[in-house]
Order: sequence, then structure tokens, then C-alpha cells
Amino acid sequence: MVKLGAFALALTLITTSMMGSTLAKYVSEAEGTGTVAIAKWGVTPKDIEGNDISGSTFDFTLAGTKKKNDNVQADVVAPGDTGEIKYVIEDKGTEVGYTCKVELDTSQLDSDIGAVIKFYTSDDFSAASIVKDNKVANKTVGADATDAADRGLEGSIYWRWETDTDTADTGLGMTPPANQEFTLKLSAEQIIPVTPTP
Repeated sequence: MVKLGAFALALTLITTSMMGSTLAKYVSEAEGTGTVAIAKWGVTPKDIEGNDISGSTFDFTLAGTKKKNDNVQADVVAPGDTGEIKYVIEDKGTEVGYTCKVELDTSQLDSDIGAVIKFYTSDDFSAASIVKDNKVANKTVGADATDAADRGLEGSIYWRWETDTDTADTGLGMTPPANQEFTLKLSAEQIIPVTPTP
């Protein structure tokens, strides 16, 4: 009886181990390899001479943008002078949507200078094209824009010394204010979708 019980136990252990390795099941598997392609950002502001200036500052003078006037020295401006400040935000194949804008801040200029030197977005110097609230130009560019004219931003700011304020002009010429500065800002920013708050 004892031998028979030991034999039954041994047989149970052997068949149990065999069942664990012989039972089958359905299995489906797949393994994939993912890749990452980073979208290109190729928007580059340029200074008035056409040099890439992304991430940096640049300096220029208003006199350096004026139309030639043999009656006024080259490094200064005077009543009657006019000029053109060119700006470029170049797109070199950017693969995302973005906004770009040009701003001109003249609030640092002496109020007397601000009263006689005016800035415009058109060379006809019309009242409708005068630069207001620092806004010169802005544009939204879609990621799927293919036409070069639809990408980036290029144009000019026109300026002139108005000539209908002789007294103010003469006063400025007698004691020219020093260290007069204004700011031209070129910027581009990727459009980031806003995720709604649940």
C-alpha cells in the first residue's frame, strides 16, 4: 500500500510538470521602432544691411537710412530729410506655423524730435500710414504655406522731418538733444495650440 501511494505521488508530480510545459495558448505580438523627426525652425531677422541677427541686437542711425541730401552732412538729419528703414524676417524653410511682427518704439525720443520726425508704413507719407502704438507690420504664417511670398515678412518704415514747424525746427538746431534713441524690434514666434482646460 505504501509503495502504491508513493508511486501515485511520483506519477502525479511527473505529469504535473509535463502539463505545465505542454499546455498551449494563442499569442499575437508585434514590435515597432519609432523615429523622431524634429520640425525645422528657420526664421531669421536681418538688420538693415541684410545681416542675420537672430538672438542678438544691432545698431543703426537714422542718418544712415536717409535719402542722399548734399545740403546736410551725412551723419545727421535736418528739416526736409526723408529716409527708409528696411526690415526683413526671412523664412528658410520653417516647418511650423508662426507669427512674425515688426515694432517701432519711439517713446524714448525727446518730445520735440517726436513732434517733427514722423514714421510711416507707406512712402506716400499719408496720415493713414503713420506708425501708431509701435505697430509696423504683423503676419501669421501657416505650416503648410508653400509660396515664398506667404512666408516671412519684408518691408520698409519711411520717415521724414516734417517742415511745417519752423520755430520747433530752429530750436532743435540751436541746441540739439543728445543721446536720442528709438527701438526697432523684429520677432517671430511659433504658434502653440492652446489645450482647453477640462
